[in-house]
Amino acid sequence: MTSPPIVRTSERKQFRNCPTAWWWTYREGLLGKGRPADALWFGTGIHMALAEWYGEGFERGQHPADTWEAWLGDEVRTIKASRESWYDENFYVDAGKLGTAMLEAYIDYWGADDGLETLAIEQPFQIDVQENDQAIAVYAGTFDGVVRDHSDGLLYLWEQIGRASC
Repeated sequence: MTSPPIVRTSERKQFRNCPTAWWWTYREGLLGKGRPADALWFGTGIHMALAEWYGEGFERGQHPADTWEAWLGDEVRTIKASRESWYDENFYVDAGKLGTAMLEAYIDYWGADDGLETLAIEQPFQIDVQENDQAIAVYAGTFDGVVRDHSDGLLYLWEQIGRASC
């Protein structure tokens, strides 16, 4: 019997948008030429800055805006955004400035999250997807963070680092 296929969280959107592109990418290993899409690039940097901020336990790292700016370096990109609709193709902003503003506002709003204890960052998981007691696939992914909120004593699994998504 062959092993069931592994399906990752990152695959779901591409499969929904274009099963053929999903097959080429995740089953055939084919990748497009060029740099990552601006939104993917932007999300990677924001995610990394917040992961560095939350550190271990109750410790907090460097301000995420500073981490973002160091990661950004000399990179200059714009990202599509709109106050009215995400689909307004005529509204682009400086991605570096947007990231800095977002991360500064995040810390202004949430502060140091003193009551949150970070238990893990980038915690991998996998679970068998079963049908009639047979594993038909393995669903695998990574939780961005695992934290204990000491205000309620509960554990939270974050899919996007940040309190708004727990």
